[in-house]
Amino acid sequence: MVQEVSNSGKVALWIGFVGMALPTIIFYLWYVNETPGKRKFHAITIGITGMASIAYLFMASGRGYYIVDDRQFYYMRYIDWVITTPLLLLDLCALAACSTEKTMFLILLDVLMIISGALGGLVTTGEKYVFWAMGMLFFIPIIYDLLVSLKANAAKAGEAAVSSFNTLALLTVVLWSAYPIVWIIAEGEGTVSPDVEAILYVILDVIAKSGFGFLLLTSRDAIAQAVAASDPEGAQLLDAKQ
Repeated sequence: MVQEVSNSGKVALWIGFVGMALPTIIFYLWYVNETPGKRKFHAITIGITGMASIAYLFMASGRGYYIVDDRQFYYMRYIDWVITTPLLLLDLCALAACSTEKTMFLILLDVLMIISGALGGLVTTGEKYVFWAMGMLFFIPIIYDLLVSLKANAAKAGEAAVSSFNTLALLTVVLWSAYPIVWIIAEGEGTVSPDVEAILYVILDVIAKSGFGFLLLTSRDAIAQAVAASDPEGAQLLDAKQ
């Protein structure tokens, strides 16, 4: 018998859609009202929740999955994650005013991590955990950089920037660390039902993306310091125009 989401799982997916779509609209309105030249974080964050809302709409409408080993496997989640998680890292790297080299490296690791998890979810034998382990190997350097090296870099941007970065980096590490655990009990072992799987992923996704976005975009001083640190001359010109 195929294990599929029932009404509770479908409701969770629709909640996920609303939890991404409404913030996308709000972030867009903030973008429109922001000073040109200071909209970078708004644009990136709109991309995060916008992509996630599309993914959740697709899943909530009964699409975006394969049947793997008699269980629904939502490949659409991984398409979402392989686009949105790099954008989350782009936000964090921009807030820390880190180099293009470091940003590209972290994004590459992240993409490899997501692909590893996706392929593992498609494997029906114990070899799936080899892919899971590979994903964790790619994840470890991301954790280190978010909690250590980028923190030191953010401190150079200013007090507000480092404070906001520390909060968002810790939030990201804690939430992202929960995903592999859910993967084990869902895609991995099938211990929990597809409904519970959907609910857990919705909770993590909404906090990790919409919650992240609200925390970031309401930190106006942090954004101003990050913009100034990445482009001092441009920041001075913007200040002169205001």
